[in-house]
Amino acid sequence: IWYLVSDFLLKGMAFITVPIFTRLLSVEDYGIVSVYSSFVALMTIITGLDLHAGIGRAAIDYQEDYPKYLSSVLSLSVALFLGGFLVISVFSNTISGWVGLSSDLIVLATISRYGSFVFGFYNSHLLFRQKYKQKSLLHVIRAISEVVLAIIMILTISNAKYYGRIYSSLIVSLVFMVLCFLLIFRMNKEIYFPRAWWYAIKIGIPLVPHNLSHIMLAQFDRMAIQALVGATETGLYSFAYNIGMIPLVFLGATNSAWVPWFYRQLQNQKHNKIKKAVKIYSLSFLVITLGIMVLGPELALIMAPGDYLSGVKLVPVVVLS
Repeated sequence: IWYLVSDFLLKGMAFITVPIFTRLLSVEDYGIVSVYSSFVALMTIITGLDLHAGIGRAAIDYQEDYPKYLSSVLSLSVALFLGGFLVISVFSNTISGWVGLSSDLIVLATISRYGSFVFGFYNSHLLFRQKYKQKSLLHVIRAISEVVLAIIMILTISNAKYYGRIYSSLIVSLVFMVLCFLLIFRMNKEIYFPRAWWYAIKIGIPLVPHNLSHIMLAQFDRMAIQALVGATETGLYSFAYNIGMIPLVFLGATNSAWVPWFYRQLQNQKHNKIKKAVKIYSLSFLVITLGIMVLGPELALIMAPGDYLSGVKLVPVVVLS
């Protein structure tokens, strides 16, 4: 129940805040924020190298040394981040030409994403220790803090308002990064544990291309539109895409509850119970999907001013996909 409620809040917040930010940001600013968010997602994989992926197994294989495992692997991530940050800073102008963002945004995205990696690292620990209340509350508090701060900063900034959205994300990311560092190093202060380093690298590094491919498939469209056409068109596309992704809000929220239930029934060989539930689950999702396809244009009228509405014809295509 905790995961279902918190995931629904988190997934839904991206949709709920669309009417707010479409009215606070111009179409061009909205497009820049969308491309920045896409690049930030890419940097998450690169800055953290998926070192958090081994935590679930490490909780079993390093039972006695588990706190030492966490602190040492997190220390390793700092060293890897600093090396990667140096390289990205040197080539920021080149990267800027590739993705269509200014070099300062490239640097900010790299710092912000490392903060998010540390947050994800600590939350992986909470997940596998079954501390579901702490995990859920941390995510919800962080999401609400970022939205509130973004609104305040956008209203404060007179020009280039997209910086308000970007700075708020960076500040919240750094605050929660420091908090997670303190919580992990309070358990253990060991920073050098080569066996744990090699263990985390063996599991994490092979997943990097896998996760990068997911990011590319999910985010490359915005980067391509930004590079080929411009920020305004990216903003129109991103707005339509956000409406089209509403079914995934429901899917993401319900899946956190569905997957553990499904595996428990599978383990108990209750196949008929699964088949009945699958029919209801799939039919419910179909109804939601068709509903969004039909109501998409009306939702667009509610969620954004007229400047954004020329992209509405894309909504059924995105929903169908």
